[in-house]
Amino acid sequence: MTASDRFWSGICYKRCDPTISFPPKVKADRRLDLLLNLNMSPFQKLMWTGEVLRTVDWLIPAFQTVAFTETLARAIEISPEHEKLEVLRESVAAIYSPPYLAAMYLHRYTQVPHISEFKRHIDESFRAFFSGYKSAAITLMIPVLEGVLRKVATSANRNVGHGTRGLIVELEKLVEEEKSSPKRFDERLYMFELLLDFMRDKFLKNTDNYTGHQNFNRHGILHGVFGEFDDDLNFFRSVMLLDFLLLILIYRQLASVSVFTPEATDESRVLAAEYINLRPGSAPKFDSREIMIVKLLERIGSYMMKNPAEYPEFTDAVQKSGPEFFEALRKIIFQ
Repeated sequence: MTASDRFWSGICYKRCDPTISFPPKVKADRRLDLLLNLNMSPFQKLMWTGEVLRTVDWLIPAFQTVAFTETLARAIEISPEHEKLEVLRESVAAIYSPPYLAAMYLHRYTQVPHISEFKRHIDESFRAFFSGYKSAAITLMIPVLEGVLRKVATSANRNVGHGTRGLIVELEKLVEEEKSSPKRFDERLYMFELLLDFMRDKFLKNTDNYTGHQNFNRHGILHGVFGEFDDDLNFFRSVMLLDFLLLILIYRQLASVSVFTPEATDESRVLAAEYINLRPGSAPKFDSREIMIVKLLERIGSYMMKNPAEYPEFTDAVQKSGPEFFEALRKIIFQ
């Protein structure tokens, strides 16, 4: 079962709201393509997703479903320029929630080599973030990311030195290894290339030449060049990169854990509750992943109603059903 199949699991055509009519025998992942207006091959969709997310300084995230990531990318793509970052911020807050971070911390970060050596720093960063100390949380994560990557290099008998140029070289080697591997997987190669681009051109870029969102630049933050970097998105970017490093450890067989997000346990629920209780009373409430999906689809639905010609399969439904179209989308997700 593909990620898209899981996303649409439990849905049958006869039970769908009649305001949305799909052609017969359309596969589950094709339904998502119709909603997102993606008439592409799987690899083309991956490249499209990567290029859209690149515009907001984001990567195709590890451990997240293809369906959610494609939906997010489409919502960002159709949004006005001044709304794109807010769409990303609201969406990834639903991903990197207290339950997710608690489960990942207990059942991934503290259980695998290299990352586990920084477990105290990671826990302190998470607690600082949920307490409202965003600058501290982001600053704490930077040596974690560097340290893990250095240890990955050391495990391959490579010395990256004390500067950051060696970190970029290590990521370049990761890309070259995948290119030359007899088990080369183009989708994985493209994701590694995106990571290399982001680290080289954004996170580790010389500060004088840096152009990016929210000042997410290692040198600018640690050398005191940037004072304004305490944005939620920068914390989420640091967690996204940590997850990517975990994926590299799995790929290099340095970590024997699943590539899927761990299930919540009694222990992780207790830790998640601790994170939630740290939040200031004035902090906005987190949306659940399911609610966030609905919000993204509502945004896409609004665009569809304004641009029906781009969605020939839905033109009649959009024109006739108006606001009821949103309810139909909800039923597709949750029925």
